[in-house]
Amino acid sequence: MLHNFIPCELGHLKVSKFDFFLTGSRFFKRTAQEDTDWDFYTQDCAEAQMYLQQNGYVVSRTYEDLFTVLILTKKTPWIKIDVQLVKDVELKTRAQEMLTPFINYVSKEYHGVLWDMAFSWIKSN
Repeated sequence: MLHNFIPCELGHLKVSKFDFFLTGSRFFKRTAQEDTDWDFYTQDCAEAQMYLQQNGYVVSRTYEDLFTVLILTKKTPWIKIDVQLVKDVELKTRAQEMLTPFINYVSKEYHGVLWDMAFSWIKSN
């Protein structure tokens, strides 16, 4: 979930009724560089989509794995935030924990395949 120390632009995520979980380079690389974007995920539902859009997010793209429904993005001059709306937040969390030790050793172009493999493995066990 969101950490206690966050830029003010992320405040609307922290105070919402939805749970937003950190992912992407800030999660996997533990980076705190100012110039990196912020990536989160949450459970997909119409209400979450509406909440994000009311707070300035626009549908930007789909993701390259089978369990991400879509990505909403918010850009300001100071920050870029991507929120993945996922089919199963618990599955995404378990897959993220599983991939943490080695995802940085795999080229980003193969991350979608890696996520799909993790999802499949978790669902089959």
